[in-house]
Amino acid sequence: MTAAWVIIGLLVLGVPLLAWWIAGRPVWGRLRPGAEADPWRDAMRRYRLTPQDTAKVESAVGWGRRLDDPSLRPAAVAWAQSVLDQQAARRARRPLWVRVIGTALILIALGVAVAWQVGGDDEFPWGVIVYWLLSGLLGYWTASAPRRAIRLNSDGAVSPRSR
Repeated sequence: MTAAWVIIGLLVLGVPLLAWWIAGRPVWGRLRPGAEADPWRDAMRRYRLTPQDTAKVESAVGWGRRLDDPSLRPAAVAWAQSVLDQQAARRARRPLWVRVIGTALILIALGVAVAWQVGGDDEFPWGVIVYWLLSGLLGYWTASAPRRAIRLNSDGAVSPRSR
């Protein structure tokens, strides 16, 4: 009987306290002062984009492509610039030593993967090397996509940042 009362007490008190605690986490609220901008919502409001147009703009920014519709190009440039601004803000908050350690850990993981492959087989693990190189190229391609989107969609116009 005591266990039942404890479970009821946890449900009555614990669940609301847990909900209150989860709701207070910073990941949930973008309406706080100083919260990161939401490029999806901001572009939809500012440029009056339909959901289909927003998906096209987001895809163009995410993959660094030129939009066929000239009326969507300013939205793509603004969206890509806001993504770059967010990345720069995150990079500024991350100290240099964290980036150096992260790069070192990736290189150590690559060395361990190659050593593990070589230790088990007699031939060199070209598959692992090719996989890591292709992963790095894909990472570079997606990281440079907003800059490509700005370059391809600006049409020689002045970007919002350079005014």
